[in-house]
Amino acid sequence: MRINITDEAFRELNRIDIKNIRILYHGQGCGGPVLSMTSGLPDLEEETIILKDFSFFLKKELIDKYKILDIDYSNADGFSVDADNSGGCIRCNGCWLNTIYTNL
Repeated sequence: MRINITDEAFRELNRIDIKNIRILYHGQGCGGPVLSMTSGLPDLEEETIILKDFSFFLKKELIDKYKILDIDYSNADGFSVDADNSGGCIRCNGCWLNTIYTNL
């Protein structure tokens, strides 16, 4: 699995000085998986991916199912995590929310 971090997200992670990040899976919407981030150490079922001095912890099932995770940051919304291979339709206002914005 590859994790892409936008420049904005990278700057914000460095600013708040959080190096241990858990990627959480909240279920599947019609536009793909619903993912979020939180700070913390891994549990026994999580794998570690190290990127740019950050440790990302996520369930092995996510690593096996998705090839790429994109992490972005917006001053208005906070952090967002999106995965490839999500299938389904495009995101619209008529379905379950597919992006959880979070400020660590």
